[in-house]
Amino acid sequence: MVVSYSSPIAATIHRERHLLCLMRQGLVSLDPATGKERFHHWFMSRTHDSVNAARPVVVDDTILLSAAYRVGSALLRVKPDGTSYEVVWEDRRNLHSHWTTPIYVDGHYYGFHGRHEQEGELRCLNAKTGEVVWSTNGWERGLDALRRGPNNEILDTASGKQIPWPFYGRGSAILADGRFIVLAERGTLALVEATAEGWREISRCSASRMKYPAWTAPVLSRGLLYLRAEDALVCLDLRSPKSE
Repeated sequence: MVVSYSSPIAATIHRERHLLCLMRQGLVSLDPATGKERFHHWFMSRTHDSVNAARPVVVDDTILLSAAYRVGSALLRVKPDGTSYEVVWEDRRNLHSHWTTPIYVDGHYYGFHGRHEQEGELRCLNAKTGEVVWSTNGWERGLDALRRGPNNEILDTASGKQIPWPFYGRGSAILADGRFIVLAERGTLALVEATAEGWREISRCSASRMKYPAWTAPVLSRGLLYLRAEDALVCLDLRSPKSE
């Protein structure tokens, strides 16, 4: 499988427009007016059955690339001439973005790491160094706090009550009002603080009709949250009730 699922993006860097395309072999920057190549950067796995899927993330004059299949991440800085760049850092282990594009907030990148579900973690990276600041799989109480019920549901060992699926897996997230709305791979919906101080989950629930595989990022529009799984599309009304 030699393909790329990453959508091209347009960005202004040093007052020049760039069309950034993360192809299967790596990043290509084009002049959108002429189609002429400005520069390219090799960025691909040595594994044949692999893909690039997450989009590049542009912050000022930098471009973050990330992919799974042992590729990792790299931060490029475009030089003022617009036709060359330098590699600020690269790390084959810090963030493996399988399909979810990382999000930049206040000097840090937040993204989901891992090729397989059992490896899935939400991670926070220092944008200047690429170092992992914190990571979580979505559950930090230990496996002994969980048990399966008679219908294969997940139960809290102490209370015996059913709880949302505890692990994020290869989830997805969007940023809204300084918080992440996270949709986990098996349908858990969580609200998480966007802070580098550590993983701070505010709340979670089992999203109606969301089940594995829930691989599409949530969409928030005018207070309505749209969630999609393989065989379901759900709209949740997050608007505050009108005062009477």
